[in-house]
Amino acid sequence: MNINLIKKTLFMILLCPVLVSGVNVTFNVDMSQEDVGNEGPTLWMGFFWPEPGFVMTDDDQDGVWSYTVDNLNPGTYTYKYRNGWWTDWDTGSGWEDLSGQDCAVGQWSDREVVVGAGDMVVNACFGFCMDGFCGEVETDCSDGIDNDGDGFTDCDDSNCADDPDCIDDDAWVLVWSDEFNGPEIDENKWSYDIGTGDWGWGNGEAQYYTSNSNNSFIEDGKLIIQALLQNYGGANYTSARMVTRDQGDWTYGRIEVRATLPGGVGTWPAIWMLPTDWVYGGWPSSGEIDIMEHVGFDLNVIHGTAHTEAYNWFNGAPPPEGTIYLNGATSSFHDYALEWDEDYLKWYVDDINYFTFANDQSGNHATWPFDQRFHLLLNIAIGGTWGGQQGIDDDIFPVRLEDADSFIEMTDEDEDNIYSATVSVPQGYHLYQYFNGEGWENREIVPPECDVNDHPDYADRGIDVGENDITLDPVCFGSCGPCSNSDYLIAYGASILDPDQGNFILKGMGLGGWLVPEGYMLKIPGFGSPSEIRNMIVDL
Repeated sequence: MNINLIKKTLFMILLCPVLVSGVNVTFNVDMSQEDVGNEGPTLWMGFFWPEPGFVMTDDDQDGVWSYTVDNLNPGTYTYKYRNGWWTDWDTGSGWEDLSGQDCAVGQWSDREVVVGAGDMVVNACFGFCMDGFCGEVETDCSDGIDNDGDGFTDCDDSNCADDPDCIDDDAWVLVWSDEFNGPEIDENKWSYDIGTGDWGWGNGEAQYYTSNSNNSFIEDGKLIIQALLQNYGGANYTSARMVTRDQGDWTYGRIEVRATLPGGVGTWPAIWMLPTDWVYGGWPSSGEIDIMEHVGFDLNVIHGTAHTEAYNWFNGAPPPEGTIYLNGATSSFHDYALEWDEDYLKWYVDDINYFTFANDQSGNHATWPFDQRFHLLLNIAIGGTWGGQQGIDDDIFPVRLEDADSFIEMTDEDEDNIYSATVSVPQGYHLYQYFNGEGWENREIVPPECDVNDHPDYADRGIDVGENDITLDPVCFGSCGPCSNSDYLIAYGASILDPDQGNFILKGMGLGGWLVPEGYMLKIPGFGSPSEIRNMIVDL
């Protein structure tokens, strides 16, 4: 199955011109909290691309720098300040950081100004929200003083949301990760359990676990664990069981794995945890945490389970277990996570908490042994007391557990800034994103209207693949529709300026959508609400 992915393209709708008189907007930014050196700041407005930067001046040397933009049409504009006289958008530094503040808009955390019919002045403190100079915003978040006079002090002020003194101590801090972006599996993070264990690793499993390169390897930025129909070590199947024991061991935290699961009768993949030190004795006394289990004969049903001395399948009460039905578990990536502290274990799929097991606070390790170090395991078992309940289908091999994200390089063969790639994928529903280079920090953040993932960190696009080849509609990086070049403005999600004898006049602004030539505006019959008008634009 082939899918053509197009990252960036152009689209134009040419409509009649409408003349609007321009206004002058003076931008003032207080740099008194910054070291401006011998230069000073620049004002950047993407509206003026490819020459979006304007050098600001401080004529009276009071620390407030200014620039006036002439003849702006009414509408909504994004802008940002930059410390230094930069003239190239893609090089240099000095950008003010507004991320997480309430005035930040779009994926680049820009400022926004709404221009009306008259000249206006916009004041700001570099790096802070609020319409005012630095003496008018909360610039010290730990002095106990209401610096901006808004009635909020220190961490209660919205300006202090990202200050280190105000960050929640209970927030998750990354202490260990593996993105599988190297050529080989990192032996400083992973080792292997080898062989068939005692009685098939205690479950009557049919595979022989190896550290061989055909059972576990890196491919296209993904970890692959592959089970094979292979006579090896007295078994008919081989697979891999990778562990972080003594290389990644934790007491409490959030463990998250993004993976596509193998399918087929006889498969039994697992993402799970075992105790590193076995303080309370052998299994199950020291505990086991199954973050994700899936058996091939029960497609798309995900299990999360805790095992203890008191709760286990062999000589105790049934273990606490939750299940969730997950469409596309074997055809697309999903996020399997566990949150663990001294009070609870919580299981998540794609950030949906589907099961919780609470500490009974009795102090009895028979019911709660989860106060010791545990490590992570990834494996595909074949057959066994659960996975093999309906036999093993030998026609399914090889099968794979794919972990982390797959990066597919896109090319621009005719050098027109349009990047494409053709990908072979199985039928089913798949999530995807565009990245401006490899690495999670380079991902696009698409608007909510085309985000199919409820997880706040991913903002995925989605596609349902059937029997025939597909060529996706063109989109602009980071948006839901086509995008512009330097000759065009963007008119999706535009604001209504005024009704004109039953017509609405819209000025193109924002990210993504329909394009209007520079100097023109979009004029369509007015007949209802802004959302109805936007729907009409889409229908065009």
